Amino acid sequence: MVKPIYVSRKILFDQWKLQQRQEEFTIMRFVVEVIKDGETKKIEYFLYDEYYASTNTSSMSRTTAYTCTAAVHFSSNQLLIKKVFSHQI
Repeated sequence: MVKPIYVSRKILFDQWKLQQRQEEFTIMRFVVEVIKDGETKKIEYFLYDEYYASTNTSSMSRTTAYTCTAAVHFSSNQLLIKKVFSHQI
């Protein structure tokens, strides 16, 4: 059985690769729910980032680091992460 996701990936894979110094941007929204002292707190972040030409740094490189840093922050402050990632749109 052929799955549509596999067909899409085969067709688009090369088109998703960034070229050298290609300008791009990333939009990301993530929601964190924490339980502290028996209370649930919901924190939402919205991030917009662009390619930075002077350092040749892609927005995806930075936004990946931001997400990891946030997870480490919550984890190091002993906040319970209820749901780490959801791909729902």
